[in-house]
Amino acid sequence: GHLINRFMARGYNSMVPQSRARRACICTLPSIFRLFLVLFITTFVAIISILVHNSPPFPGSYDAVAIDWNWDPVQDGHYLPFDKGFVYNTVLQAHAHTTYSDGRMTPEQLVQYHIANGFNVLAVTDHNSIDGGLQAQKIVQANPKYSSKISIIVGEEWTNCRVHMGFLGISTMVPAIKYPTDDEIKQAIDNVHAQGGLVIYNHIPWSTWAGLNQPSKEQLMAWGVDYFDVTTGNILDLQTLYWARNNGFGTVAAGDIHTGGPVNAWTLVNVPGYGNSSAGVVPNPQDVMNTLKNMRTTSTSFLFDAIGSPYSVSGTITTNPVYTFATPWLLVGDIFTSFYTVTRGGPYSFVNGYCGTDTIEVDYKSILATFGWFLMLFIFLEFVRYGVGLLSERICPGFLTLITGRKPVVQDTENLTPLMDIW
Repeated sequence: GHLINRFMARGYNSMVPQSRARRACICTLPSIFRLFLVLFITTFVAIISILVHNSPPFPGSYDAVAIDWNWDPVQDGHYLPFDKGFVYNTVLQAHAHTTYSDGRMTPEQLVQYHIANGFNVLAVTDHNSIDGGLQAQKIVQANPKYSSKISIIVGEEWTNCRVHMGFLGISTMVPAIKYPTDDEIKQAIDNVHAQGGLVIYNHIPWSTWAGLNQPSKEQLMAWGVDYFDVTTGNILDLQTLYWARNNGFGTVAAGDIHTGGPVNAWTLVNVPGYGNSSAGVVPNPQDVMNTLKNMRTTSTSFLFDAIGSPYSVSGTITTNPVYTFATPWLLVGDIFTSFYTVTRGGPYSFVNGYCGTDTIEVDYKSILATFGWFLMLFIFLEFVRYGVGLLSERICPGFLTLITGRKPVVQDTENLTPLMDIW
């Protein structure tokens, strides 16, 4: 009230009449400009939210996961070998991923996880990379609490739009090719053998469901594949198991570990010179490799449980703060991504995008309907804004600028100075 009294006493009454001032006032930003500004901001928000929505951070954080159990899969007769009476001293994981590709556990966490689940040999096979295996090997060799319980085989999962193959015991990464020809697949197999490694053909059921243009088993046999993986998660592929054994090929029951959930399969190997039990045994990786290469039809069996082992890291996964920070964008992205549908041409290639050709179907009718409602709401709010401005001028002219952004035009410069002093 004090400010208004001063305002009126210092010259506002000498301004032009209210009706004339209203006609003379201008908007600091015309409606059409505000409309375009709002559309620009909305478009910016749409682009950012769609990008975040389509490449979201992982919800969980593995920084503090607890791997604090020690479970032997054969203790107290939990499981029996698939081949009755099979004698073994090595419990092998032939397929596992780290954060160096799409795994959630670091190399050290992956080592801890496999020790806790009764393995004494771990092959780290990240997609088109041996870096995770090299890091795990370095960690184990430098730490007696690990090296006394497990050994590491460096490998990679050669991944593309035709095959997923495990390359074990290699020292140089085999170059990735998105759509390899038959000859290029054979050359990759020869490359592995030249390095002293062996080749495992991974999860035929999953590759079939994913729509990969796989070679036939007969082609793979002719090209020199050494082993066939006969498990896909909690699914046992009996067809591949019997075919491989009938044709003189070894089999492994690989876990394809990514997240640290329950284990469904353990590959059993009988490595000469290490006794008849895996308890307290840590085979040399090269001895394991030699056994797999030289005795592929007789050296392996496996344990399998469709339900899985009783332990996992899931209960200790915390919320990823990056995901929490991105949540508003993800929620807004849910709205904008509902206006179109993307159909992938195939699985992710791990080389350069997805396999096949993506198709996008845009719901133009919904977009037009949304824009129509948006425009009607904008016009309604403009009327509200204009009405509030008129009401403000009549009730208290001094609040005109504050509410509407419109400034009264003064009659002369003499009264401009006291007006600006007050504001």
